[in-house]
Amino acid sequence: MIAGLIVFFSAHGYSAVTAGNPGGALKARLGAARYWAFHSLFSIAGLALIVWGYNLSRSSSALYITPFAIRWVSVGCLALAFICLAATFTPPGAIKSWLKSPANAAVALWAFAHLLYGGDATTLLLFGSFFVYGVVGTAVAIRQKPAKHVKVDVKGDSLAIVFGLAFFALFIKGLHFWLLGIVPNLPF
Repeated sequence: MIAGLIVFFSAHGYSAVTAGNPGGALKARLGAARYWAFHSLFSIAGLALIVWGYNLSRSSSALYITPFAIRWVSVGCLALAFICLAATFTPPGAIKSWLKSPANAAVALWAFAHLLYGGDATTLLLFGSFFVYGVVGTAVAIRQKPAKHVKVDVKGDSLAIVFGLAFFALFIKGLHFWLLGIVPNLPF
């Protein structure tokens, strides 16, 4: 799992440190299509190693357990995460305008929601690293100067909310189990 985290965050970190021109000189040397193909392959390989390693190293001894009522906060964070993720793909609205990179905020919210459930050392390492990555990515994106003024449209936010909540509902009603083999332990 640790090897997967290193591979995954290395691919994303390289793009992040070349802000304004993701990939920088390497993309110029390889060409944009080839650079993004390698970036995708490294990301997928890292993700596969993370999932494989996580399943191998999970233990049943919890380091901490949060009160059951906190799971409602977790569900709220997950709903917001899906809305932020959807905002990444919708026309510019207030969400995208304010966060600049709603995908990073989605990662932070998703990881935080999973940390709220409690967990063992492996879970803490996995979701803790994604939480730090999402928070740092969101902070960096918000601090960047806007390239140009973009007209904010309520349609983008409306679409993000509708599609985000619809996908969230699909995920908790069966997609989470189908993809990961884990039934979400929801408070309802």
